[in-house]
Amino acid sequence: MCNVSDKIAEDSALEKYLYENGGPVVGYGPFNKGYINILIHEECGNISQSNLKEIYDIFEIYAFKEDMSDVPVIFSIEKTPSFSVSEATETMEKASALAVLGYNSSFRPVIGGVGMETSKLLSGTVGFAAIQNGTNQKGFVTAAHLSNFSRATVYQPLLLHPNGSVGSMNVNYTNIDAAFVPCNNVNGTKFYSKVLNNSSVRQYANGTEINHSVGGYYGTIGNNYTVLKSGKATGLTSGTTIGYYNNYTFVGVKLDRLGVVEPCIGTGGDSGGPIFHIREDGKAYLMGTITGGSGTLGINGRTYYTPCTEITKLGYVPLFRE
Repeated sequence: MCNVSDKIAEDSALEKYLYENGGPVVGYGPFNKGYINILIHEECGNISQSNLKEIYDIFEIYAFKEDMSDVPVIFSIEKTPSFSVSEATETMEKASALAVLGYNSSFRPVIGGVGMETSKLLSGTVGFAAIQNGTNQKGFVTAAHLSNFSRATVYQPLLLHPNGSVGSMNVNYTNIDAAFVPCNNVNGTKFYSKVLNNSSVRQYANGTEINHSVGGYYGTIGNNYTVLKSGKATGLTSGTTIGYYNNYTFVGVKLDRLGVVEPCIGTGGDSGGPIFHIREDGKAYLMGTITGGSGTLGINGRTYYTPCTEITKLGYVPLFRE
C-alpha cells in the first residue's frame, strides 16, 4: 500500500483531482497501517459516487501493478484545519538561542523530534521511527546532510553525552536528503514536541509538551494546509504548504523532490525533524523531515522538507504503532 500511494504521488496521477486544481482531494496516504485514506475537502462532501469511483480506479490500477487484487481505501471528509499561523515576534537568530533543555535530554527509547548530533560535528533533530523494508530492522530517519551524505555515528542527544551513541548512518543515495539510523531501541508511536516562547503556534500554552501518536503519513497533501514541525532549535512551529519542487538544488546537491512551506518555520539545528499535520483524531500524520530553509522565523521566507514519499523510496517506512 505504501508503494501504491508513493507511485501515484510520483506520477502525479491524481493531479486533476486535487483541491487546488478544482478537484475534491486534499491529500492521501497510508493511514493506521491497514488502508489508504483519501481525504475529501469538506466543501466537496456531496461528491458523486461516479467521481469517487474514478478516483478509486486510479488506486486500483496502481494496486494491480503491485500484484494486489484489491486495495483497501477509505474516503473521509477533511475539515478545515483548526491550527492557524500567527506572526512570530522573534527572529531566527533569537530563536536559535532559545533551545530548551527538553530537546537536548536523553530519550530511550529514541523518539522523533528530539536533539541529536553526528560525528561530523553537525547538530540536528531525530525525524521519526521507521522500519527497513524487507527486514525487521528498526531505526529512525533524519536528514542525510547531517552526515555530509556519508557515514557518521549518531549521538542522542549530544556528542559528548555519556552513552550517547545510538547508531550509525550510511548514505548510499545522495539525491534524497534522508538517512536511516539502525536502532532497535526506538518508539514508533510518538515524538516529542514542545512549545517555546517564540513559537508561532498559539493554541498551546508556552512550555506545553505534546506527545503525538503517529497515525500514518501523507503521500501528497494539498496547498494551503497548516502543518507543524518539531525541532531542537525552535521547538513546535507552524506554517502553510505551498507545493513541491522537483530536481531542486539545495544543501549543495540536486534533490529529487522537496515540499515547501511558508513562512520559514525553523533554523539551524531543526534539520531532520518531523513535519506533520494534526487531524481531528488528534494524531500526527507525517509529511516528511526538515531539509532547510531561508528567511525569518514566522515572518517570511520558506522551509523545505523531504517528503515521506522520497523516504519510502529508500526503503524506510514510518512506524505507526508498536
